[in-house]
Amino acid sequence: MARSWGLRVFSVIALLGLVLSVGCASAQAPAPATSGAGGDDAQFVETKCTLCHDYERVSAAAYDEAGWTEVVTRMQENGLVVTDEEKARIIAYLAAQ
Repeated sequence: MARSWGLRVFSVIALLGLVLSVGCASAQAPAPATSGAGGDDAQFVETKCTLCHDYERVSAAAYDEAGWTEVVTRMQENGLVVTDEEKARIIAYLAAQ
């Protein structure tokens, strides 16, 4: 019986260790991309756009500021959630590409 109790304790400790290690690993946020000037904007835009699209589709599109304003507004109507400041940031970044 002592051996059975020891095995149970070991199993519980091992399981707890596994749960904690997986939980800690998934809680770490990835480092933001900093590929030169505007790296944070690039990462932000990519994150927002790839909720629904492949980024290749977005980067292949060639619009001016008015065109991107129209596109991003349409994306908001389809469910994109961004503040006015975030919308302006997305449009400015994409129009500059």
